[in-house]
Amino acid sequence: MTDHKFKVQIWDTQGNRPVETVAEAGHFSIADAAYNAALDIHHNKVLVMRQGARMIKTNS
Repeated sequence: MTDHKFKVQIWDTQGNRPVETVAEAGHFSIADAAYNAALDIHHNKVLVMRQGARMIKTNS
C-alpha cells in the first residue's frame, strides 16, 4: 500500500467536495508540478491541492 501525502483534485462547482482525483504524490514538488499541469488542462474547473484535510492550493 502506497501512502501519498498530497492529492490534486477537481472539486464540484460549489467547492464543496472532490469529484475526481487527478494526481497523488508523496512529495510536494511533484504534487505542485501536477497541480500546475492540471491548471492548464482543467482551466475551467475548481482545482485543489491537498495534504490530508488541509488545502494547500486552490484556483477558486
